[in-house]
Amino acid sequence: MKKFVLLSLIFMGWAFYEMSGGKDFAPEEPARIAKYQALEAERQAAVREAERARKAEIAEKARQREAERAAMQVASLDLAATGAALEQASFTTTPALARRQSLFSTPTPTPNAERAAIGPDPSSVDVQAAAAVATPEPPKDLRTVRGSRVNMRGGPGTNYSVLARLKRGDEVMVLRDPGNGWVKLQVIESGRIGWMSARLLIKAE
Repeated sequence: MKKFVLLSLIFMGWAFYEMSGGKDFAPEEPARIAKYQALEAERQAAVREAERARKAEIAEKARQREAERAAMQVASLDLAATGAALEQASFTTTPALARRQSLFSTPTPTPNAERAAIGPDPSSVDVQAAAAVATPEPPKDLRTVRGSRVNMRGGPGTNYSVLARLKRGDEVMVLRDPGNGWVKLQVIESGRIGWMSARLLIKAE
């Protein structure tokens, strides 16, 4: 086993010697080393220059965006100022509306002679009396209660609250009959107004 390991080491040493040039091996000349170093320095300088150019381009784009944003803000401010100025100008230069002229002339009083020919002065006539003569009062619809104790409600239906209870023979005056089976009435004695079923009333004699 030891011999195998020793032979392996010897073989590996011989192979390294042959691969490195053997007896013809010559160390690298200083000029070639310097050339490689110069090339490496140039490569590093090119990398640094490219990085600086990239950063400069990014900064330039950022400045351009900032300049465009500032220009847009200035433009919006100018538009707002222009709109305010136009609005102020239109407000101050709008002519006052001319006062509308009446289409009708000022009424002139009718002379007394013509008024006499036309008829009597309306102010001297009793308007209420004339209305009473022109529109005769309709006959009252008087009825009496036919039930022993009948509820008078606040509306036309049993779901309305009870306002009073009337007894048989009480006289009422029908104020409105919508035809739905309920009538609006006023109690003659108390003057109270409410609703009651029409079938619980009969015509007063």
